[in-house]
Amino acid sequence: MGQVIWFISKRDCFFAFYENTCHDQPQQAFLATCTEKGFQFCKFMVQFLYCVSVPKCRSWGCRMSTKRPKPELSAHFIRDKRLLKAADTAKYNARLKEIDLPDDYAIYGYEPSSGRKPAAYWVCKQSVGECPECGTPYLEDAIASVSESKLTHYCRVAIPHEGEKPTYDIHPATLYLRRIRWMCYNCYSKLKTYNAKMQDDSQLVDEKDRKLTLQLKKYLGQQAMHMEINTLAEIFDISPHTVKNCFDKALAEYEKRRNWDDISTLGLYTVTLNVQGQQTNFCLCADVDTESLIELFAYEDKEAAANFLSKLKNKQNIQRVFISIDSAAFNFAKTNFPIKTIMVDRLDVRKRLLNGLETVKKGNDDSQDFPILRRHWKLLKNVEEAIPANSKDYVFLKEVLNAFPHVGDAYWLKEAGMDIYRKTTGQCKLVNDWISSDKYNILPYEQLEQYMIQAQEPVVRFAVQYNGVDRSRYEKAILEAESPLINYVGLTGASKSALWSRAASFKMIRARVLYGAAMMANYFAAQEPNEKSHEECAIQGVMYFTTETFKTNAKINEPAGKTETTPEIYLHNFRIPLSIYPTLLSYGLTEYRGVLLDLKPLKKDGLSRNKQTEETMSNKIAFDALWDESPIDVTPEVNFIWSIANKLRGSYMPDKYGDVIIPMTILRRLECALEPTKKAVTDMFAKNPNYPPKAMYRISGYQFYNTSPYTLKELCNEPDNIKSNFKVYIEGFSAEVQEIFNGLEMFSHIDKMDKDGCLFSVVQAFADLDLDPKTYDSIKMGYIFEHLIGKFYQNVDAGQFYTGRDIIKCLVAVLISEGCDDIFDDGKVVTVCDQACGTGGMLSTAYSFIKHYNPSADVRLFGQEFMPQSYAVGLAEMMIKGQNIENFRNADTFKEDCFPNIKMRFVLENPPFGTPWAGKDAKAGQEDAVRNEFKHGKDGRWGAGLPSGGDSQLIFMQSAIDKMDDKVGRAAIIENGSPLFTGGTASGESQIRRWILEQDLLEAIIALPTDLFYNTGIATYVWILSKNKRPERKGYVQLIDATSIFHKLRKAAGNKKNELLPEDRDRIVKLYTAFEENEYCKIFKNEEFMYREYTVMQPLQRSYAITEERIQQILADGTLSSVYDPAKVDELEEQGSQISVKDKMKLDKLYEQKPVYEAIISDLQDAASHEVYLSPEAFMPVLRKALAKVTDDKKLLDKIADGLSVMDKNAEIQRDKHGEILYDKDSKDTERVSYEESIDDYMAREVLPHVPDAKAFWEEKVDAKKPVIKTGAEIPFTQYFYKYEQPVPSEELAKQFVELEQSVSQRIAKLFG
Repeated sequence: MGQVIWFISKRDCFFAFYENTCHDQPQQAFLATCTEKGFQFCKFMVQFLYCVSVPKCRSWGCRMSTKRPKPELSAHFIRDKRLLKAADTAKYNARLKEIDLPDDYAIYGYEPSSGRKPAAYWVCKQSVGECPECGTPYLEDAIASVSESKLTHYCRVAIPHEGEKPTYDIHPATLYLRRIRWMCYNCYSKLKTYNAKMQDDSQLVDEKDRKLTLQLKKYLGQQAMHMEINTLAEIFDISPHTVKNCFDKALAEYEKRRNWDDISTLGLYTVTLNVQGQQTNFCLCADVDTESLIELFAYEDKEAAANFLSKLKNKQNIQRVFISIDSAAFNFAKTNFPIKTIMVDRLDVRKRLLNGLETVKKGNDDSQDFPILRRHWKLLKNVEEAIPANSKDYVFLKEVLNAFPHVGDAYWLKEAGMDIYRKTTGQCKLVNDWISSDKYNILPYEQLEQYMIQAQEPVVRFAVQYNGVDRSRYEKAILEAESPLINYVGLTGASKSALWSRAASFKMIRARVLYGAAMMANYFAAQEPNEKSHEECAIQGVMYFTTETFKTNAKINEPAGKTETTPEIYLHNFRIPLSIYPTLLSYGLTEYRGVLLDLKPLKKDGLSRNKQTEETMSNKIAFDALWDESPIDVTPEVNFIWSIANKLRGSYMPDKYGDVIIPMTILRRLECALEPTKKAVTDMFAKNPNYPPKAMYRISGYQFYNTSPYTLKELCNEPDNIKSNFKVYIEGFSAEVQEIFNGLEMFSHIDKMDKDGCLFSVVQAFADLDLDPKTYDSIKMGYIFEHLIGKFYQNVDAGQFYTGRDIIKCLVAVLISEGCDDIFDDGKVVTVCDQACGTGGMLSTAYSFIKHYNPSADVRLFGQEFMPQSYAVGLAEMMIKGQNIENFRNADTFKEDCFPNIKMRFVLENPPFGTPWAGKDAKAGQEDAVRNEFKHGKDGRWGAGLPSGGDSQLIFMQSAIDKMDDKVGRAAIIENGSPLFTGGTASGESQIRRWILEQDLLEAIIALPTDLFYNTGIATYVWILSKNKRPERKGYVQLIDATSIFHKLRKAAGNKKNELLPEDRDRIVKLYTAFEENEYCKIFKNEEFMYREYTVMQPLQRSYAITEERIQQILADGTLSSVYDPAKVDELEEQGSQISVKDKMKLDKLYEQKPVYEAIISDLQDAASHEVYLSPEAFMPVLRKALAKVTDDKKLLDKIADGLSVMDKNAEIQRDKHGEILYDKDSKDTERVSYEESIDDYMAREVLPHVPDAKAFWEEKVDAKKPVIKTGAEIPFTQYFYKYEQPVPSEELAKQFVELEQSVSQRIAKLFG
């Protein structure tokens, strides 16, 4: 019998029959046999086929049989060529939640687990899909074949508890996926092929690896963060290598999410770990301010260290680097951070001082007096305040030290070291004294001496700046985390185990220490006390967490209180609170190394067990868009402050009152905020003038303080010295506040008011003003500032300072009405930015709205403002609000992005309208800064292009887009009408609009009513930009006409005559979220606003003649200006004696050419006739003959001939030397054709009916040295909402004029009798 060898090649499948072959036949005979059968093979193929024919070579893996094997089909597989309906799957709908299938899949069969056989689920896809080639949806009966794939998956098995919620165990499961191969009838009708394609299962399985589901791979990656890889492989009956790949992928995903841009105090501590039998120094990294662990890497691993530093993108924001005193930490810190920021942490010095004492103690354990030493050892270990010499403890101490002199030497060295941190002055001398003292051959002290010598300055710096600061909680947490870390690494990384063929690598250990611990924290936080799962029993129910405040206050070993919602713990960027870390390592990771847990996916900013609510933000907004702060009447306060301004009369002009009143209002606001803690601050300053600012913040309760004994009321007690005392008072503020008053030139105003005799009365009046934050929160204070700025600057500058709160509320409500479900997450970090923030009104309003919807949100505000007055107001409010004042900068957005490495969740802006960025009217340095940034191209802030120099609005818009978070960023920007349509096709404005549309960033444009702003009544538009459009919005732009949605103000404030009330805001939000076309809303594809610009010309057909009319035409057109230009001569002659040498030469040359010019005109006039020539060939001999005496210059003659011609459709069509038609450039016109429309269709509809011989030319050359761009974009907003109004008939107008004339006549007659 012949044999069949199946060989699968890259191209196709073929087989070769051969007979009478055996394993001892030589290759040459085998080749001859194949050749006889008609097969031709290369040398390699001969060797391959020969080998696989020999029984001993069948280990190559080729399948040898006499027929193609048939695939086995499972018991529940439905072979019918049909799409399964709801009736086939309804029975098993309840089981869908067991296996976490994508939404489009259903279960049509099920078998429970039996013995070692896992549970089996038969699943199918319920949608039809579409042809990938032509995009046509498949018909339900267009099924070519039905097949089945077997996949490994997992399932959740519920464990019921009487009277309690069920818990869940995770088990392996098998999925039998029913797959349909679809045929496309549309492809068949066009290409005569059904183009059969298998259904798209990319949401469930990877086509390259069809053994495991994608969900299982993700789950394995999570479980491998705390379980042994071999255990997982055994449970799911797969190879450890497969699990390892899942782990690597999950690890890479989590690594991308981590960044530490908000760290201001970094801790770097050396810890020695035993990994795979080798002692290695590792760096344990901590965020000191939040008391959390963030990273662990080996110093010698340069790549890991570089990765850590790369995630510190905002390194310039790190103000302090705490390190352990060893060389490894010091050298690493010195290499990568400014030396002035490095401080040696007291806790490491203290630990080494105690280690030296312990070393001496061990040398005395065989002494007969050792019980005395052991009994009083706690006294010797004391690291707090020194033991008083007159205390009872001091007597016991002396007894021990007399009995053990060497211990006494070590003790006094320890005390001398601790005095560095106990005493308030002389730290540098104390360090030098300790270094120079005798160490009595105590090894830990000798090592510490060497370390202190190299890091003396960082040791002293810490001792000075943190003298008296209570850091006991942090120091205890970091020290307690070290021991379990060493033990855990020793357990998993130092030796082989039954579950591992070798010790775990550090990569695996690090993943468990960081991400595994985070997952365990989340898992135990989600366990309620009444959920008695077998995992909890394993550790006796002690692993409960609750979260009373964000991040740091997670508690361990306490039952979670009964609440309506499941408790959660949030770990920002996987930062693990040090307070719970030791227990996670000691219990969580060690006890659960072999247990499958029902873990939930890690989020970017947190870990949550609960599923996200199905209620969308848009639903909440639609229901609650009317929400507003309680009605606020600040009229009395504003009137009182306005009355104070009258005291400046005579000293200041009325338009300058604000220069004094605004700073004084800020000053009184800050003073009221500090009043409760004023005494505590001044007492501490008197006790220690060098007390650290950060520590003083804690005493004052704000990020500012005042150490002066004065208040405004106290200043009035010494009227004769009020000027000097007032300056002392201002100098007593912390540096940030002094920066505000320096920018407002407060000292010069004090001098001027004192000179003019009004200082005392102004100070006395403000001293009686109550602006306490408990009475007036930021919102109320914002209204006061709004009214004041409206009064003081309404004629000129109000719009530069302030955007009305009603407008801001509308912007924020629209912005968070969609794509913001994530801001409901507990403890969610929400970043908000305004790069033209004025007084910070947009930031404050956004803060209030977000806090209203999610009180637990951590809202972080970022602002940049150029003008010092508005910056001062905004910074004061940010400080009182408790925001990080480093995030509010006095900077020019054109020149710098103050937060280059931070992406924002929300961006809100009202940039100035029509402000130039280039030219003589721009601020100094702005143009150079903008152009330098533009050189960075797409990597810069405005890589899409630069608008014209007279308007910077589109620069602000590009900068806002650059700041938006790449996945969920949203922005609302107020612009005037200019950015919608200005600029030609190739202009910067047009190309910026085109880029925004091509990137699908524009979600909606809302036209606001006019007269909403204090200093302008022009039309304004809100651009809603988004990087997380909901599916139905993708590829579309929504235009909303809200110009008629407003209420009139009872009394105008400057140009502001209209306002948006809550009901107006609600109406606009509903128009936006409904996303439906109506009278006020239009929806278009992005391409609707993009166009191509074609050049249209007619064939060159011109008639030629020498007539008086055409002679005058060439004179008017300047055809002979190259010979003689009368207008230029007149211009040069007007300069008279002041003419330059260069211009005099030009004038002399023109005089020389004048006779030629006059001769040409004269000869043309002499040759004039009514003869018309229909081609240049017929006309040129006549022209040359007429001008033969004047010129024979061919170029000049051609130019004159062209000037004497006119377009004539009766003339001959001119062609080039190749016979191609020439086109008349004088007939050149441009046509803007919609981006999606064919030029042929456009020409046939719009041009050819009127000009049949016209032709369109596409002239775009993007890749040329000087690019020619003919694709642009504009958004003619008003065009889409234009409503035609029938004009009033002339008869009606005439009647009205007559009636008006009669009315005027009657009044005149009545007036004059």
